[in-house]
Amino acid sequence: MAGGLKKKQARLGVMAILFLVLPILGPPLVWSVAWQKVVFPPTEQRQNGEVVGPLHGSFQVGQSFFSPYSGLYRIDLLLGTYARKNTRDISFHLLEADSQRELVSIRFNGSEVEDYAYFIFTFSPLRESAGKRLFFYLESPESTLANSINIRSTSEDLYPDGMMYVNGAPQAGDLAFVAYYKGTPVEAAALALERLTAGKPYFWGNRNFYILLAALYLSLYLLFIYRVIIYSDKMEQAPQDDPSHPTR
Repeated sequence: MAGGLKKKQARLGVMAILFLVLPILGPPLVWSVAWQKVVFPPTEQRQNGEVVGPLHGSFQVGQSFFSPYSGLYRIDLLLGTYARKNTRDISFHLLEADSQRELVSIRFNGSEVEDYAYFIFTFSPLRESAGKRLFFYLESPESTLANSINIRSTSEDLYPDGMMYVNGAPQAGDLAFVAYYKGTPVEAAALALERLTAGKPYFWGNRNFYILLAALYLSLYLLFIYRVIIYSDKMEQAPQDDPSHPTR
C-alpha cells in the first residue's frame, strides 16, 4: 500500500510540474520563434514626381524620418540614371538626426543603379532604432554632370515626420523612400494585439480586455497548481495502513 501511494504521489508531482511549466513557458517559447514571422509596417513615402540632381561634386541630398520600431535593417531609395551608364562611386550615410552619429555607411557604384528603380541598402539591424529620428543622405564627390545619378522626390510635404535636405538645408517635399524593420518580440506582440483589436466593436476592440483574459488564465492555472500541491500534501500526511496489522 505504502509503495503504491508513494508512486501515486510521485506521478502527481510530475503532473503538477508539467501543468505548471507548459502553460506558462509554452506560449513564450512558441512566440520566441513565431514573432519573427510578424511583418512590421514600413516607413514610406513613395510619391516621386520630381527629380533632385544631378548628384556630383559637393552636392548632397538627404531625408530625415522617424523610426517607430527597433531593428531598422533596410532602406530603399528611388534613383534615376538620366537614361545613361554612370560609373562613379556613390556613398550612402545613415545617422542619428540629433547627435549626428553615423550608424551606417555604404559605398556603391553608379553602374549598379537602374533608371527609375528603387536601390536597396541593407545593413545589420539597428537594435536601438525605435523612437529615434534618423537621417540619411547621398553624396558622390567623384561624379560629374555627365556621369552622375539623380534621386526621385515630391515637391509636396506628404511625409509629416521628416523632410528633404539639400546640402544640409531643409527643402519643401520629401524623397521617395521606404524603411523596413525587424522589431523585437515585445514590439511584435504589441503589433499583433493592435491588429487583433483593429475594427472590433465594444470590448473586443480594447487591448486591455485581452490582457485581462491572459491575466485571468494565468491566475486560474496558478490556483489549479496550488490546489494540486495542497492535495498532494494531504495525501502524504494521511495516516498509512500498516501491512503487518491488517484491518478486519
